[in-house]
Amino acid sequence: MEGLNIYINKIKSSQQSGMLGVLVLLLLIIVGLLLLPFFILFLIFGAIYNLLSPSKKNYDNTPSTFVVRNSAELEIEYKWVKPDNVPENLLSIYEERGIMIFKTNPYLKFFDGYFTDFKVERDDGIFLQKVIFDTNNQEILSAPLFFFKYEDLKTEEIVDLYGYEYDSKGNPDDFLISAYGTDQNFEIRLTK
Repeated sequence: MEGLNIYINKIKSSQQSGMLGVLVLLLLIIVGLLLLPFFILFLIFGAIYNLLSPSKKNYDNTPSTFVVRNSAELEIEYKWVKPDNVPENLLSIYEERGIMIFKTNPYLKFFDGYFTDFKVERDDGIFLQKVIFDTNNQEILSAPLFFFKYEDLKTEEIVDLYGYEYDSKGNPDDFLISAYGTDQNFEIRLTK
């Protein structure tokens, strides 16, 4: 898509020799034993902190929000799915990320279904992660990251993030997503 630059870097894990791995493991065990008292104090303070200020978003009380961008004829409304209304096959994603549903005026088929809480708005479009099911709507097949362009109302699939833990940072015009999986890790940089 014009005006959107996508850079994906796959990060390969390095292989270590067996002897070096054993030495590193022994060193880590010794350091771990020496730092154990500090770790216990850290856990106690962390538990107290979590009790005083829970970090998980409470999606139940988050109001619906309207998004209107660059077009008088396009309205996008999204709202959080409440825990009682989350389908059973989405509970794992809901507990980790939260689930949203969208409604558009005029109707756009892309916005049917469920989306995770990943939403980055720019003046030319919006990045969203959509949950894709099989034909019976029972099993999650993928959860790709999409860019929806306001100007021509078209979408571009960037990368499938299903099965990856990821974190994003930056601003809407230049941000980085670091994704971590069991087999592969990668970084995605999205710039304008």
